[in-house]
Amino acid sequence: MSRRVVRQSKFRHVFGQAAKADQAYEDIRVSKVTWDSAFCAVNPKFLAIIVEAGGGGAFIVLPLAKTGRVDKNYPLVTGHTAPVLDIDWCPHNDNVIASASDDTTIMVWQIPDYTPVRSITEPIITLEGHSKRVGILSWHPTARNVLLSAGGDNVIIIWNVGTGEVLLSLDDMHPDVIHSVCWNTNGSLLATTCKDKTLRIIDPRKGQVVANNFEEPVALQEMDTSNGVLLPFYDPDSSIVYLCGKGDSSIRYFEITEEPPFVHYLNTFSSKEPQRGMGFMPKRGLDVSKCEIARFYKLHERKCEPIVMTVPRKSDLFQDDLYPDTPGPEPALEADEWLSGQDADPVLISLRDGYVPPKHRELRVTKRNILDVRPPSGPRRSQSASNAPLSVRPRAAPPRPNLQPPTAPRPTPLRSSAPRSSTPWRRCWRRSRPCASRCRPRSSASRLWRTCCASWWTARTSAAPTGRSKPGSTVGRSASTPEGPGFGSRAPHSAPLGLGGDWGGNSALRGRSGQLQRLVSVCRPPGGVPRPGFRQELAGPQQWCCTAGSVPFVPHPGQRKCLVLAQCLEMVGSLGLTSKG
Repeated sequence: MSRRVVRQSKFRHVFGQAAKADQAYEDIRVSKVTWDSAFCAVNPKFLAIIVEAGGGGAFIVLPLAKTGRVDKNYPLVTGHTAPVLDIDWCPHNDNVIASASDDTTIMVWQIPDYTPVRSITEPIITLEGHSKRVGILSWHPTARNVLLSAGGDNVIIIWNVGTGEVLLSLDDMHPDVIHSVCWNTNGSLLATTCKDKTLRIIDPRKGQVVANNFEEPVALQEMDTSNGVLLPFYDPDSSIVYLCGKGDSSIRYFEITEEPPFVHYLNTFSSKEPQRGMGFMPKRGLDVSKCEIARFYKLHERKCEPIVMTVPRKSDLFQDDLYPDTPGPEPALEADEWLSGQDADPVLISLRDGYVPPKHRELRVTKRNILDVRPPSGPRRSQSASNAPLSVRPRAAPPRPNLQPPTAPRPTPLRSSAPRSSTPWRRCWRRSRPCASRCRPRSSASRLWRTCCASWWTARTSAAPTGRSKPGSTVGRSASTPEGPGFGSRAPHSAPLGLGGDWGGNSALRGRSGQLQRLVSVCRPPGGVPRPGFRQELAGPQQWCCTAGSVPFVPHPGQRKCLVLAQCLEMVGSLGLTSKG
C-alpha cells in the first residue's frame, strides 16, 4: 500500500481575504472601454484607475489612505483627446505615471503628494510616434526613464522619457496586433505575445528575435471554459503566479518550482461580483507585520476593493523566508548606459524595518535640439517639457469701441430736491398700482414689465406736465404693438412709448425730441427686447430709455455698459425726468 507524500511548501496555505467595506474605494466610474489592459495601477503611495470621462480620456489618482466614498468632483488627470487604454507607474519614482490612449499619444504625468484643487491637464511630456492607438506600456525594471510602448500599428517603441527621444523602434517583428509585452529581470530581453499565437523572445538592442519556436509547453493547466482575458501577475520573490480573468470572479494562484511537474496549484480566491480590472501592489508596499505576500485591487463597476493574500503565521516577528530582499526604487543604470549594451540587476532593499517611501522627486525633462528634429505641428506641444522656458510676446489688447453718441452733449443732470430713497422705483411702482394694472404682464418677462411701468409712472409724475392724458391714451402699452413698452418698432421722432401722444404736455420733451431719440439709440438693444444683462444692470430712468426707442445698437460684448447707462441717466435728468423719491 503506497502512501501519498504531501509536498512541502511554505505557500501551501496561502489564503485570500477581501478588505472591509470601509477600506474600499467607492463611487468610482470605472472605464467601459473594450480593451484588454488591467485599467488599474498601484504603488506604495497612490492608486490609479481609468475612469469614464466625457470629451476625452481620464484617470483618477487616489492616495492609498483615501478610502471610502470618492467625491464625484474629485480632480482627475485629463489631457488625452480619446479614451485612456493603459497606465503604468514608474518603478523608480512613485510620483510619475505614464498613460497611453486611443489618440496615438503617450503622456507622462507628475502627481503631487497633496490633493490637487483642479484636474491635472498639463503632462510633463507628450510622446508621439505611433500611427495608431497605443494600448501597452511598460517601464524598464533597472534603467532610469526608459519606457516601452506598443500600439495598434504592430510597432514597439522604446523611449527615453528624460529627453523625449526614441531610443529604439522595433517595426518588422510582429505581423499582427501585439497582445502583451514584458521585460525580464534585468531588462535585457523582451517577451511578447501576438495575435498570430506566437510567443517571441526579443533582444531590443540588437533588434532581432532570439527565440520563437517553442515545440511544446513545460506544463499545461486547464483553467475553465470562459473566454475572458487572463491577467497574469508574477511574484519573483515567492515564485507564485496569479491568474485573474476579466469578467471572472476568482483568482487562481500557482507555485512555480524547478522540479517536475514545475507548476503546482495552490488555491482559488472567489467572490460574488466579477472583476473588470485588477491592480497588483509591488512587494515594497505590503504590510510585513501581517505576513502579506500579495495585495490586489479588484475593480467593480462602481468601486475598487482590496484583496490581501496572507500566509498564516503565529509569530509577529519579521519572516525572513517570506520576505527576501526585493527591488527598490533606485535605478541601476541610466538610459544611455543601457542603450550602449550594459546590463545590471535591480538594486535590492530589505523589508525588515518596513518600507518608507522616499521624498517627492521631480522628473526633469531636457531637450536636445528638438526644434531641429521636429517643428511643432499644432497647439499641442509634442515631445516637449511643460516646464521648459518659453518667451511669448504678449498680444496687444483690441481697441475698445467708443460707445459715446457722436452728437449727444453732456448736460448737467437736474437733481431733485426730494430726499433720496434706496428703492425709489419700487416705491413708485407701489404708488402706481391703479395705473399699472392696465399693463400688468401676461408673459414671463414680469420683472421687466414692472420696471418699465414703474419707470413710466415716475417719469410721468416728475416731468411737471401742463395737461393730463386721457384715460384712453396708451399707458404702459403701445398703440401699434400689443406687447407693451420696449417691444416692436416705432418710427423716428414719434412719441416715446408709455407717455401718450401728447408727450405729457411738457415743452422740454417736445424741444429735445432729437436728443431723446439719440439717447434711445444708444440704450436700446437690437430687436426691441432688452437683454438679460440690461435687466440686471439697469435701474432707474435708463430702464425707461431702453424701452422707449427704436434704433438698434450693439455694444461690444466685452464692454460693460456703465458709460452708456451713466449717459442715459444724465440725459433723462436733463429732460426733467428726475425721481421724486
